[in-house]
Amino acid sequence: AAAGRRVALGEHHLNTLRSIDSLAKCFVLQHKYAKATPVYRQTLEGFCAVLGETHPDTLRCIDHLADCMALQGRVADVEPHYRK
Repeated sequence: AAAGRRVALGEHHLNTLRSIDSLAKCFVLQHKYAKATPVYRQTLEGFCAVLGETHPDTLRCIDHLADCMALQGRVADVEPHYRK
């Protein structure tokens, strides 16, 4: 779905970004945290560009990224994300 939406709607369309976010969640559910992290970062960049840093979707994505990093034991990297 993400690839199709990227072609049909564009890289920074909200539906595309939400599909990419869902892909990252799928990786997390499979315990593929190293795959999920860059996908969350990509989604976060898109949400920041389209919605701004304080939009609820952006903040939720920050939280998902931080959770994913915590599951990888990257506790030192997580705190700044949770503080946002």
